[in-house]
Amino acid sequence: MKTIITLASLAISSFAIAQDNYTIKSAVSVEGLPADQAAFGEMESTTYIKGDKMKMELSSMMYNMTVANDGEKTFMLQEVMGEKSGFYMTKAESEAEEKEAAAKEDKNKPKPKIVVTTDKKMIAGFEATKAFVYNTKKDGKQDTAIVWFTDKIKKPSTKSGRGMGPNLEGLTGFPLETTYKQNQMGMSMTVTNKANEVLTTAIDDKTFAVDTAGYKVTNYKVFKEKMKSAQGGPK
Repeated sequence: MKTIITLASLAISSFAIAQDNYTIKSAVSVEGLPADQAAFGEMESTTYIKGDKMKMELSSMMYNMTVANDGEKTFMLQEVMGEKSGFYMTKAESEAEEKEAAAKEDKNKPKPKIVVTTDKKMIAGFEATKAFVYNTKKDGKQDTAIVWFTDKIKKPSTKSGRGMGPNLEGLTGFPLETTYKQNQMGMSMTVTNKANEVLTTAIDDKTFAVDTAGYKVTNYKVFKEKMKSAQGGPK
């Protein structure tokens, strides 16, 4: 289960929330998974963005997930081989979580080094520019992400290195394709997240509604304690 949640976080991280109306359809591939988890390595996602509202639907052969935020409350629902579960987080809990993460963040951690190239290609109808993003880890080694971005879509907000994906702080455009390596639970994975369609048509507010029928939904505090217990942390 921990692997599944990690992969979902990896998929989401490349497309952080912007402030305009977009429907983004993308494909996510993960190389380096064990054979018994290979079915989780090919995913399709659709992200709906309207102001401060967001809904992301992620699906694979064995796994489905929905993350939705209506500006006041966030829901995360997942279905793994028929088992449905999820949690919700209030705006206050989200702000408290962000504050806690900021307090733990290393203030001396160097910001990413971004090298923008002259290479261009078309992605989902937008001209994208290639960039290399270098992040320095605690051991002094560097992680490299290859990003194709466009300045035609408003720059997404990033979390200054927090989250499961690469830190893209300082990138001057929206990432349409991101490829990077990620080490989780002893596995070295290569993750590619590429948009294949971007729509700017109006989005009905009903799109952001979440149907929790059939799901075992808890509040975020209960979910967080379960995750700590699963990871061997203090209860």
